[in-house]
Amino acid sequence: MEREYSLEGVKLVVKEGDITAEEVDAIVNAANNHFWMGGGVAGAIKRRGGVEIEREAVSKGPVPVGEAVVTGAGRLKARYVIHAAVMGQDLATDGEKVRRAALRSALLCTGRWRSGRRQKLWRCTFRRRIEIG
Repeated sequence: MEREYSLEGVKLVVKEGDITAEEVDAIVNAANNHFWMGGGVAGAIKRRGGVEIEREAVSKGPVPVGEAVVTGAGRLKARYVIHAAVMGQDLATDGEKVRRAALRSALLCTGRWRSGRRQKLWRCTFRRRIEIG
């Protein structure tokens, strides 16, 4: 499945698959607000891209749930990883937290949200389809 969206003139591609193999400007990972990368998708990103992704992400946290930060992508084909904080240390989340983090991630892609350095990104791949709004 693949869908395309436009946000502020930037093309966002949402599709299912192995995001660690995507050759895109950025991939987005649903993360905890401390950005520890243990298992699941975060673990796969860390294994393929390198521990430096986690080190950089952790150095930018913790952040409030719903925020997002950008790091380099290590050895991944992507240029950046956007870490969207959808849960706290309790690992509990809900639709509102996911929606806020997804929106901030999309804004990071357009360069209109500041988190650390401002970076303009042109294509982002989300781990799964998320309805915003």
